[in-house]
Amino acid sequence: MTEKRLKEIYKVHAENTAPDMDALWEKIESGLEEKNESGVTSKPIRRKISMTKTAALTAACIAALIIVPVAVRNLDISNEEMTASMDNGNYAEVQADGAANDAVPKHNSAEEDTIAADFAAEEAEAITDKINNAQTVYYEKLSLAQAEPIYEIPDGKTGGDDFFVEDSVLIETDMIVNAYIDRVYSSGSGAMCYEIIADDLETGETENILLVSATPYVMLENRSYVLPLKNSEDGYSLVFENAPQIERTLDGGLIFHNGWQTLDVDSADVIYPQGKVDDFFYDRMKFSYADVNDLVAKWHKLKD
Repeated sequence: MTEKRLKEIYKVHAENTAPDMDALWEKIESGLEEKNESGVTSKPIRRKISMTKTAALTAACIAALIIVPVAVRNLDISNEEMTASMDNGNYAEVQADGAANDAVPKHNSAEEDTIAADFAAEEAEAITDKINNAQTVYYEKLSLAQAEPIYEIPDGKTGGDDFFVEDSVLIETDMIVNAYIDRVYSSGSGAMCYEIIADDLETGETENILLVSATPYVMLENRSYVLPLKNSEDGYSLVFENAPQIERTLDGGLIFHNGWQTLDVDSADVIYPQGKVDDFFYDRMKFSYADVNDLVAKWHKLKD
């Protein structure tokens, strides 16, 4: 919001919340007619005239943003001068000044409504910007394909290291694929079987593969992942099983743990479901729209 717009809002608000001078002087004049017990006319009580609490609070908030201290200072001076004038008995002059101020035309309601509408629109835009630049997102609220939960967590032995290091994982990788999980079922031996439609990110070729893994971070049917794989005589396997795999969202985003430094570009923290009590990664998950080809490029560099 520009300084000019804030000044306009403050000006309209200040003019429409100014004290009613006629009502004020009627009250002063009625006080002059009161008699105390000795029969002497009561002396006016010395007070500083101020706006209502609500008006003052609103004006103070706006004044903190624009150059209003001068206006506030002038308001205080005017009130002090008014009080001094009353003490000196210059009631007529002060009342005349009040009448002149009341004669100043106020902004009509249409103009005020227009300014208020503009202000509301700018506030809404600011809120939208905050949402678009959110630093924390909920996993369940990301754009994910529908999937049935898997309640059977594998209890078999996982392969690979216990500590994730991106460079080490990439060096051990034989291929990186975009993997669509077509079917998931138990192997009956403490692992899960994943029937996958895999697109090789290096060659562009598509292959149907069967992946058997005991990772406790189960992958879901109808979801897509980016998987670094090993290819041996025994078939395909995950390079690192002891962490969640890189998951794709429908709008092109990536959900990954913070060990994938190459993908950690303009990322947001993810509130991720905790799979087990000793889950090391649930509070280390990230979301970004990073280019997975950067990861492929780094893999090539490390392998050469």
